[in-house]
Amino acid sequence: MRKYNIAVVLTLFIVTLVLLINCSMDYVGEEKPNQPPFIILANSPPDSATVAQAPIFWWYAPDVDGYATLYKWADFSINLEPNFRQYENNPNLIPDSCWVTVESTYADTIFLSHDTVDFNMGRATEHLFCIKAIDDDTAESEITCITIYRTNIPPVNMEILAFPFERYSDWDEAGLLEEAMWDSMNYDTLWSLKYTTYSWQGINFVWDAEDPDDPVIMEFYWYIIDQETGEIAQCSEDSRYHDFDDGIDTLDGWITSSSVTITGLGSERRPADIGGSYIFYVKARDDAFYESDPDSAPLTIVTPEIDLSDSLVVEEWVNEGIDLKILLVDATGTGVGPGIWEPYESEVHEFYENMFAQFKNDNVIFDYNTVDAPNTNFPGQAPSWSSWRISMADLASNNIVYWYDVNATDRYAGITPRVAERLGRYVEIGGRLIIDGRKCLGPAVADNDYYSFAYQYLGLCAGGLCFSGSYAWANWNEEYFKGAISRFPLEYPDLYPDPDKDLGTVPGLVPGVGRLFPRQPAYGMPCARIIYTFDCDTGAGVYEAYQGDGVAIEFITPSFRTVYFEVPLYLMENEDNDADGTPDVEQTMKQAFKFIQTPPYVEEEEDQTRF
Repeated sequence: MRKYNIAVVLTLFIVTLVLLINCSMDYVGEEKPNQPPFIILANSPPDSATVAQAPIFWWYAPDVDGYATLYKWADFSINLEPNFRQYENNPNLIPDSCWVTVESTYADTIFLSHDTVDFNMGRATEHLFCIKAIDDDTAESEITCITIYRTNIPPVNMEILAFPFERYSDWDEAGLLEEAMWDSMNYDTLWSLKYTTYSWQGINFVWDAEDPDDPVIMEFYWYIIDQETGEIAQCSEDSRYHDFDDGIDTLDGWITSSSVTITGLGSERRPADIGGSYIFYVKARDDAFYESDPDSAPLTIVTPEIDLSDSLVVEEWVNEGIDLKILLVDATGTGVGPGIWEPYESEVHEFYENMFAQFKNDNVIFDYNTVDAPNTNFPGQAPSWSSWRISMADLASNNIVYWYDVNATDRYAGITPRVAERLGRYVEIGGRLIIDGRKCLGPAVADNDYYSFAYQYLGLCAGGLCFSGSYAWANWNEEYFKGAISRFPLEYPDLYPDPDKDLGTVPGLVPGVGRLFPRQPAYGMPCARIIYTFDCDTGAGVYEAYQGDGVAIEFITPSFRTVYFEVPLYLMENEDNDADGTPDVEQTMKQAFKFIQTPPYVEEEEDQTRF
């Protein structure tokens, strides 16, 4: 019995082993057929839904024996695709050329096909959206499609919001119609330069539009027409204005940014940066590719005769010097306050006219023109109302503006915000500025325009007591200034009041002179330095604290230079006190011209230094 059991067990073991070997041999080298993925739309409008925005689609594609590597989607409009119904009934008929291949499990905003049938605007347009997946073994999933009805209304209210020029038309009730009419002829005058100064920021436009559909995204296209040639001088299709970082392909010139800074103009027949008359246009496009009506703005470009930061001009300075053409701005007596110098305006004007005529005769300068500063004699109006009857073209034809103001006794006098804005644009492109007088910025220093102008273009300390102390409103009848002491006597002589001129109630002392605080030095930043310090009367009481503070400042940047005298040079003694052959005021002005015409940077062998 035992032997029989052992034999049975042994026989069963052998049979089982043979079967296992045979089975394993039968399947050696065979592969299971690849299973294709299947696509699932994870986030999209429901099938047959009506939408007013271009949707964002998300999907995923499970694969039982691998993973999806690519996805393909296609979008059709019934108004544009003749085979729309065929594709809807059988998506496999969609040609390969109609599929968009992506690797991600989502597609950014799908710009549903542009419906060019005008009568369909604002009504529902039928769209077919299809998606399929491809796995790591090139197997394709079944195609999934949904129908979407898209409504759309084109963008409206396209408007240029910020202009690089001034527009003033509502001045009637202020009694300034004549000023407004004059400004309306000059509001669009600017400069457009090459990339030659550190400060020049270009011509800035800002715009906006509305879309009743509240689209996911809106794009803009701007272009500038040269009115002389009729050509497009510049447009957003230029690669400089593309915004690739936002993931949108803008090779067609449409950008998502709602602003642009123009830095040069030109067309085939008109060289860049020579000036001329242009029109700036901008239009909007929604996510269904419908365009708005464009908005426009005139643009008159004036380029300075001498670009003070052009490398060739710098070379001319080094080799031959530069012809100084000066715009002499007479601001004395423009205020409405007590104006103690009003009886002497003609005398002040004659002093500067004679001085600059002598400079021209001695070839210190090439030429000069005299103009009056803005008339601020508008009672009850803030300084911002003041207009300057000097066009940008007038400024562009001169490389130095010399502003003098002996009076400056009234809070409406001096350089107003509007004038400061024009002067700021002037120096940004390389113009030079010299200011000579008392409180030429006026005491209304709380205005942000003043802060910006004083800090950026004159090198004055800004903020809190530092700046306001520079122009603290003093009692005009208190005399305390008795001299300006030079910190660089080899360049600038000491200056003292002229006893032959009516300075005030105390002989030898000048009232109303403020003190200046320069911007603190910083590595690589523009530099301001005090060139004259305050010499105060020892009996001036509180004003004795002015002793040693700045009364004149030189300011240098990589693009421009300015000089600010807080004491009127007209009131200083123009005698040869140093026995060097040159009267003191004349020598001070010549030194200011020498400083002001120095190149923004000097080339030394292969190195360039900014200062």
